[in-house]
Amino acid sequence: MKKLFASVFGVLLCCMALFAGCSDPVQAPSATPESITISGMKTEFVFGDKFSATGLKVVVSYSDETTAVAPSRDYTVDSSAYDATTEGQYTIVVKLNGTDLSQSYTVSVKKTADGGSATEDPKKDVPLDMWILAGQSNAAGYSSKGGNLGGVFENISYAGEVNAPRNGGTPAQSYLSYPFLSEVKEGLGKGSSFIGPEYGMAETLNGHYSESNRAMILKTAAGGTSLFNSTGGENNDWGNWYPRSQWGRNTVNASASPMGVLYQSLVDNFAAVYSQLVEYGYTPRV
Repeated sequence: MKKLFASVFGVLLCCMALFAGCSDPVQAPSATPESITISGMKTEFVFGDKFSATGLKVVVSYSDETTAVAPSRDYTVDSSAYDATTEGQYTIVVKLNGTDLSQSYTVSVKKTADGGSATEDPKKDVPLDMWILAGQSNAAGYSSKGGNLGGVFENISYAGEVNAPRNGGTPAQSYLSYPFLSEVKEGLGKGSSFIGPEYGMAETLNGHYSESNRAMILKTAAGGTSLFNSTGGENNDWGNWYPRSQWGRNTVNASASPMGVLYQSLVDNFAAVYSQLVEYGYTPRV
């Protein structure tokens, strides 16, 4: 009898396990996306600004009449039509991944900081702080650690020159013409994959500025250069930093001597960038 009971009990356990394994699978939600709405995005840019979808909010409406905010990974923003160097209006398309649902919106690029056109007086008190960075390799950017750096610092622009030959030739990096870079990233050092302190500066400064109160980092730098040494090495290539107060003259002759060439380059670069900022409606503050 005990053996019979044990056998029956074992069969019952097996049946229970079988039925447990055959329970209905979890069903995926039956609601499907039917439409999307967008809001909160930035729609006005200044000539030279990099496109940014900062503030964009995408809400998905489902077939069961529910709604949900879509995370950024669930949609794409197509800004390929955007041109920061041409005044006008551009269409940006937001598409929900895996569906045919999309919404578009229009952004404008204004010629000057106060929105004036090229034929209007652009001058207006639009503040812009200029942070000046100058020096040798540490300033120029000889670090190759920039390959995986992220971040977009939309409130910080950049203008600068690295390793500019004193007797002609092409600088390693040069961004001295408006519109300047509105994103500080790797590639502003001695080569396309190199960075300098401008990246860390921008990362820290960005939160202290806004669209209506921006900043710029202006850099002139060359690796291995000296304050005074007039000959040898990089000084012959780039010049040195001998200051005007010690020249005893008002000009330098880059073709004859490296004496003071880098210092003069810093002064010239600053003057050129400053005048362009004023032309396009900014009031620089050094």
